[in-house]
Amino acid sequence: MEKENNKKKVSILIGAIVVVLVLIVGITYAYLSSNNKTPANSVKSGTLLISYEDDNLNSIRLENISPIYDKDIKEKASKISFQVNNTGTAKAYVDINITDISLPNELADLEFKWALYSGDEKISNGNFRNVLDNKLLLTNNEEIESTKNKSYELYIWISESELNQSDMMEKTFTGKITINGNQNKQPELLSKVIKDNNPVNNKKPDLSKNAVSQEYYDTLTESTHPKQSEAVVESGLFKTNDDDGDTYYFRGHVENNYVKIEGLKWLDDMQSTYTNDTFGFTNSSLSLMEMVCNSIYSSYGYQSGEECIDDIIEIPGHKKDDDILFKIIRINGDGTIRLVTNNAAVTGNWDTTLSPKDEVVDLGYTYKTITGYEIGEKSKEEFSSEGVKFNNEENEYSSTESYYYADSFTFDKKNGGYTLTNPVAHTGIECNNDKSLCEGKYTQFSISTSKNNELYQVTTVESEANIKYYAYEYVGKAILDPNGEDIDNPMKTTMDNWYNQYMTNYDKILANTRYCNDTTTPKIGKNGELQYGAYVRIKNDNPEPSFICPNTDKLYGGEYDLKIGLLSADEVSFAGIGKIDHNKDYYLYENHIISLLMSPAIYGYNAMLYSLESSMFGNIASTISRNQNPVLNLRADTPFTEGNGTKDQPYIVSID
Repeated sequence: MEKENNKKKVSILIGAIVVVLVLIVGITYAYLSSNNKTPANSVKSGTLLISYEDDNLNSIRLENISPIYDKDIKEKASKISFQVNNTGTAKAYVDINITDISLPNELADLEFKWALYSGDEKISNGNFRNVLDNKLLLTNNEEIESTKNKSYELYIWISESELNQSDMMEKTFTGKITINGNQNKQPELLSKVIKDNNPVNNKKPDLSKNAVSQEYYDTLTESTHPKQSEAVVESGLFKTNDDDGDTYYFRGHVENNYVKIEGLKWLDDMQSTYTNDTFGFTNSSLSLMEMVCNSIYSSYGYQSGEECIDDIIEIPGHKKDDDILFKIIRINGDGTIRLVTNNAAVTGNWDTTLSPKDEVVDLGYTYKTITGYEIGEKSKEEFSSEGVKFNNEENEYSSTESYYYADSFTFDKKNGGYTLTNPVAHTGIECNNDKSLCEGKYTQFSISTSKNNELYQVTTVESEANIKYYAYEYVGKAILDPNGEDIDNPMKTTMDNWYNQYMTNYDKILANTRYCNDTTTPKIGKNGELQYGAYVRIKNDNPEPSFICPNTDKLYGGEYDLKIGLLSADEVSFAGIGKIDHNKDYYLYENHIISLLMSPAIYGYNAMLYSLESSMFGNIASTISRNQNPVLNLRADTPFTEGNGTKDQPYIVSID
């Protein structure tokens, strides 16, 4: 497309809505183009006048013929430059929108992005996933003093996701840039008010420790849970990155992150339950909880049953017609605002599958049909048999027990599992006396020759009690049908049902955003168990939680584009739970939230999903029921109406 040197000016009256530029952006992997077809005009009244200038808009060419990485937008994205001049005699407040938007479903995507800059300053950014009524707000209340001007650059691009994005090719997007000028300041966006009320804490957080207030920290000793050395004084709003840019998250003891959606109330009663954070058992019967305390108190460091009973806490349910309160988790990188219900919402088993082979079924938020299994991967880490319990046994490895070893094995491709070929039994003593009996051999450290879900390969025999080995992936790797339909996990069905019951009338104030069901498996553990991404990031000496969801090559889990979901373990870690948990002073503890999380933890004898147990993390097997606290996201253009974020005066969101 030829590029024309054509400069247009349009003047608009403050307080009126005037279309000043028509964008016709044809999106292929060859180019993006923009044509200005609005004739020059001028409207004057009173003492306020805004003029709009744009340069070189007839043809904008994207030189790179493929999606680009977000970091490269200044060099490679389609750029539209314009300037707003205030030639009047009073300050102007300017809103900039894209209106009359027309785009196919393939471009209504989280990866079809925009960013508005003024020089080196990023004013705002987002995507075209949540276009409402063919309109998208870019920024509001941009102040331009009398006789001053401000230049802007609007970048539009397809973000490289490293996944197949061919469905976004050869599509066309059209829209108009519209400037609204106002003499008086308009209502601020809720996200801006939240940031104004909570100056960003620029300290790098110590994510290995429990984030608490100074007052609570001063009550801790080295005998309390948590110990003072396991806590850090950190509270407020912090900043890091997610898949879309800068995200602002609450951490530690926070009392001003409440939100109420006007008119939204509970439709039923939900009974309170009771728990003890130290051992994580939950029940609706207080007397049963007291009985448990009297039975097992010594196993959890208590001196008496009474001391254990003192730590029992009530998890509040809710009453019909009570207001539904939310807590703000963070402002996402695309400007949307993530909320979690402050009260228990719904309870149920997240799956009823007892078979340990169903890692896919138990841990994927959605998944494809299993068609068979293949031999699992071998661990990269070498382990020692000392102190290890194999085959879900109560007893640890014993050098006097006869375990079977073999030169090879067979694999069950239909159901998974390993069987040794012509195995021979040896004790650890025998292996140490004649290392050739065991080194290099396959074993299951079992006294049985039956098919087993565990498989190990011996590397060296250090001693009769210390045999080094690699572990093979438990059961094997499931093979999924890539052409099969997506099947919803019961936890997803529960959330979708809750949304349909409660949020249908509020749909227009909510946004589709990213939810992470991280099914990457960077590690295989000593029993062949898969250790999922969130588990590896959080359960180490220096936790490294992330708001960026890793890409997965698996046909289950990964990143989801949804309006409702669950918190991730990473989000809870950022909120304030440290490496050694029991944080009783961060904002998710205030109402004792207990909920399934969206993050798989480990898969071995059982499929274990992360859960939030009020003050600590839990790893919950698929047969155990748990609350599910819904997570929703307010649109980026949600205006501030009233409130200061406290429980008594929450931020109010209206649907009008």
